[in-house]
Amino acid sequence: MKRQIPIILCSLLGFCLVVRYFIPHRLSQDFESTVNDWVRILAVFAFVIGLGSLIRVHLRRIAMKVSHWQYSIVVFVGLLLMPLAALVDFVKTPNQLASLPANLTSKLQNGPLPATVRQALTEGGLSLPPVVTVESVGKRWKIQEQRQQFATDASSEIITQLDQGKIDRILRQKFSVRDLQLPESIEVTVQSKGRRWLLESGALWYLLIYQNQILTVSRDTTAAYIVGPNPVGSGDLPVYASRKFSKQGSSVNWLFLNVYVPLDATMFSLLAFFIASAAYRAFRARTMDATLLLLAGVILMFANAPLLANQFWHSVFGGLNFLPDAFPTLVKDWILQVPGMAARRAIQIGLALGAISQSLRILLGIDRAWMGE
Repeated sequence: MKRQIPIILCSLLGFCLVVRYFIPHRLSQDFESTVNDWVRILAVFAFVIGLGSLIRVHLRRIAMKVSHWQYSIVVFVGLLLMPLAALVDFVKTPNQLASLPANLTSKLQNGPLPATVRQALTEGGLSLPPVVTVESVGKRWKIQEQRQQFATDASSEIITQLDQGKIDRILRQKFSVRDLQLPESIEVTVQSKGRRWLLESGALWYLLIYQNQILTVSRDTTAAYIVGPNPVGSGDLPVYASRKFSKQGSSVNWLFLNVYVPLDATMFSLLAFFIASAAYRAFRARTMDATLLLLAGVILMFANAPLLANQFWHSVFGGLNFLPDAFPTLVKDWILQVPGMAARRAIQIGLALGAISQSLRILLGIDRAWMGE
């Protein structure tokens, strides 16, 4: 029975969750919500077990003074530092900002924020943006500013300025025309992520994506609130500030940006040398397939390096007027969107079929590897 009961529970819950997608009934939705709550509870226990195992392993390394045991001390420092920073941010963040009268809770639904609810929250002391949407999150409601997005032609000067961590004057004008807050008086922080840039202006965040000479700008903000649930079960619903990781909490945000991000960049920079060494051995043009793979890899590396794709290209091939200014980027985008996308979709289809096959084997009790057999 110790083996049959887990198999029966796994198969029964698995098939019920699969059927739930085809029966959009209130009962099936409540069943899924209950199962998700139990999954979160079990995940907490699994996290505690994993944390205990991590502590036991590194304590043994420190006690036995094995090779490089000092790094285990660094593990404990990082393990304690982040929770302490999150606790400090939690203490500094006010718990309840306002309350929503019980007679207005029935007006909350997915979509625009009703005027009566806006008026009640504004009178309660909340500063809401002009366009606000409501989203159901389990038994709570999330109130946040509707994402604003616009697209504009991107010149090479704007892209060069973004790569250098600066904001072009023309780009500031395009923001001001659309009534977005990017004034001259506020210093804007630019984080480059390939052909994406994250602009931070005060409490506002803008994600810029460059593709096909079009720059798409999406605005995000930390002005988000969580309504309910009431722990008592009746009366007014409390309204809390939404704590978004890396956006809310100055201590956690500082540690993430100034400790984790540099360490992550260092690891990937070291990994680049190993990738280059492996690519040299794997990309030897002995066959036609290896030659195409080598050529595509060289083009992508050339186009993703700003020094080569911008300065070097313009200085060497700038006189070729029949070629567009962003020719390396255009070639790179074509490789990624046409042959690369076709290969990626083929791989994804294969992975999906394999996942379906493996899931059926587990649900039918054929594959019992998850039980340790």
